[in-house]
Amino acid sequence: MADFVQKTAKKTAIRDLAVPIADVTSFNTLVQSVIDDNPFRCVEYTDAGGEAVPAVVRNREHYTAKMDFIDGEGKKVGNVSLQSPLDRRRRDGEDTR
Repeated sequence: MADFVQKTAKKTAIRDLAVPIADVTSFNTLVQSVIDDNPFRCVEYTDAGGEAVPAVVRNREHYTAKMDFIDGEGKKVGNVSLQSPLDRRRRDGEDTR
């Protein structure tokens, strides 16, 4: 896993990807691999009701993508930020109507 660079005192970090994520399927595969492989070595715990909670779970999903536009001289000429909450029912193919 590559290092993240802390940008502020807040719990925020940035990571420049060597290779862009090709599509939503690739992104979902990446998320699932984190859940399955637990590369951050998270630990499970027991909640207040005595139920075991796995080390890594898909809880809420909200993604932000930030892109910089760079000109031919390597100067930043613009940027855009996209946000996308993902409705789990829609992701899993359930009818939300």
